[in-house]
Parts: sequence; C-alpha cells; structure tokens
Amino acid sequence: MKVYVAMETREEKIAHAYKVFAEHKAELKVSGNMQIVDWRKPGEIWCSVRYVFDQEGGQIYISGDLGEAVVQPTWPATFEATCGTVCGGTYIVNERYFLEKVRATSDRYEYDREEAEKVVKENCPEIDEDDLETVMEDFHDDWGLRHLGDRARRILNDFDEDCWEWFPTAGQSIHGRIYLWLVGLKMAWDMIHGGEGK
Repeated sequence: MKVYVAMETREEKIAHAYKVFAEHKAELKVSGNMQIVDWRKPGEIWCSVRYVFDQEGGQIYISGDLGEAVVQPTWPATFEATCGTVCGGTYIVNERYFLEKVRATSDRYEYDREEAEKVVKENCPEIDEDDLETVMEDFHDDWGLRHLGDRARRILNDFDEDCWEWFPTAGQSIHGRIYLWLVGLKMAWDMIHGGEGK
C-alpha cells in the first residue's frame, strides 16, 4: 500500500490514514516532563510514528517512517492538550491549525498537476494549449508552480497581472503525512484512553 497518495479531499486523506493504521498499537511512556507516544504495528517500523511531548521546552517532536516535524504549540506541549486541540471535535482533525504551529517538517504540501492545470485555465481562460503546455513544463511534484521560469511567468502575466497571487499555490493541498500524523495521534489517544473525552 502506497502511503503518500495524492487525493482530492481531506476526507479521503483521513479515511486513508485510518486504513494505514488499522493494525497499529500505541504505547505511552512518561519520563519527567516528557511524554513519548510510540505508534506502530507490532514488530514493524513501516508507518511507525514517535511523538515526543517536551512540556518543559514547549515543543512537540514527531519522527519515524512518515517523516519528521518540530512543532511549537500555543497550547501546553502534552499528549492530552494536543489531542484536545487538534484531534478532537467536529472536524476529526484540525490540520490547518496544527500546520500553523509546525516550525520544521519534511513536507507541508503536495501538488497535483491536473489540479494546477485547472487553476491556470480558470485564472487564464484565454490561454491556448501551447502556452499552457509551456507553463506546465515548470510544474514539479515537490513544489508545483512556485518556481516558474521567466517564459512561463511572462505568459501568465499577459493574461493576469496579479498571477503571482495564485500560481504558487495552484494544485496545492496539505500533505497526506500531516493527516497521517494527526489521525495516528487521535487513534493512539483513543486506544490508550478508551475513546474517552479529551
């Protein structure tokens, strides 16, 4: 099963995370002002995640097979407070608020070529196929259209002088790993605390 799948909706990304973690188990360790949650399928490292909550330093560290992150929350850096803030309520997970607190990570966003092309066509309805192809030659899976060359910029600017406002985020969505981290944390909480309120 491929983990980092480009998908259209957040609901699909959340459902995918639940499938990936179907056989995972949670283990909570407490050492002084540190809480460590290991989230993994027993005996395997595939899709394993370690969450370290440093209460004294006010940081959360995420590491493992799904990448790394350093999070500086505005809430107490505890397992309980984090789950209550970004893994509960109506939205299942609050990925946008969580992402605001991430100071360093492997990837924040993923980019879909077809979606980026749709955005270009919506913002430049008069663009012809040759110019569209020239613009899309600068698309990259890791950064979308953020690093357009001069020729592509000139093409877009001819159609929309404010193109710089939208082309860097064309086809962009929150990376699937963010959903994996948050759904994993939510599932770990539910497993350790029996699904009781956060």
